Amino acid sequence: MKRIILSGGGTGGHIYPAITIAKEISRIEEAEILFVGTPNGMESKIIPKENYKFASIHAYGLKRSFTVKNIANLAVTAKSVFRAKKILKEFNPDVVIGTGGYVCGPILMAAALQGIPTLIQEQNVIPGITNKILSRFVDRIALGYKEAAHRFPDAGKCVYTGNPIRRDILAYNRADARKELGISEDTFMVLITGGSRGARSINHAMIGVHKHFGKGNRDILLYHVTGSLGYQDVLKELENSDEKSNDTVSHIVEYEYQMPKVLAAADLIICRAGAISLAELSARELP
Repeated sequence: MKRIILSGGGTGGHIYPAITIAKEISRIEEAEILFVGTPNGMESKIIPKENYKFASIHAYGLKRSFTVKNIANLAVTAKSVFRAKKILKEFNPDVVIGTGGYVCGPILMAAALQGIPTLIQEQNVIPGITNKILSRFVDRIALGYKEAAHRFPDAGKCVYTGNPIRRDILAYNRADARKELGISEDTFMVLITGGSRGARSINHAMIGVHKHFGKGNRDILLYHVTGSLGYQDVLKELENSDEKSNDTVSHIVEYEYQMPKVLAAADLIICRAGAISLAELSARELP
């Protein structure tokens, strides 16, 4: 049985590719999988819901410019490498895979220094700073976009794979999804999302849209996933304390754990152009 560590955190765009890779590996062969993330990040909530083992380390992001805070963050990251070494010793993985986010730094660095096979999966055309640094140490880089290759110091490590999307994205059909969500067939559903953490500009722009359509319009449903950073602000601006009211055109939620189902039910989506979001929307051919 293969023993595999996956690490990715901070946003759903890093977490769900890791979950997708884990599930695909398990389909191919029997494997024991351990996720490594931060103790308070989104991954600490999402991964246990997926019934995977979870271990945590402290890590903080780095700014692209020199700052005093970067020095402090580097100190925490260096300390986390020792915690990562302990995890590696206890779990003894055959391979370590990172899907992005600063939490990948310590565990992949520690694995690379110990000669354990390593891979990072880069979703974007422009790589994040963590993956740029790690690319010098890991064995392989799986690319979501071919155009990212020249942005890494050693393009020879790069393999174009495309971005991993959850099989659940294509599992639902429209009729079943709408039935489970309680949405009638003749309602035009608009899904609005700024990604797992939300997008302030989209949330702000939607305030006027919610107010324009108002309550009682049965022909349209505005299914707005605000993200954790904007939820209370949106409710406050709309003076709406009951975001799940059945008599309103606006359905406002902080986070959506059943996004594949919601995507299947939607007629139109307004969203941030995140790499994984674009891959999922393309697979569903959703306007």
